[in-house]
Amino acid sequence: MAEASLAAFDATGETEYLHKAWLSYEWFFGRNLRGESLYDPETGGCFDALTANGVNRNRGAESTICLLFAHLSVYEARQQISLALLSGQRPREMDRTGTPGPVAVASEAGHVMADYR
Repeated sequence: MAEASLAAFDATGETEYLHKAWLSYEWFFGRNLRGESLYDPETGGCFDALTANGVNRNRGAESTICLLFAHLSVYEARQQISLALLSGQRPREMDRTGTPGPVAVASEAGHVMADYR
């Protein structure tokens, strides 16, 4: 989901998609209906699913790959936005890939993220 939201941002320049990407990434860490993390800090893996009874404790490769892919995608997007700010570009002049675009970014609590008001 994070990657789909980032692709939507790249296509439209609408910063709400950056916020959606971040929310979908946080799902793995407990921002979900059950409020439980699927990340296993002991192994670095990811549990397979949420069920009505809680977290399914199986840890398949697919789940871990999805978590790692979401992590890398969100990390890359944040790095590109940070680079835009550090290079002195005005925020509206650059999208997350470094190309000119209609993006607004802001620093919030020390973290560079898109302005998703």
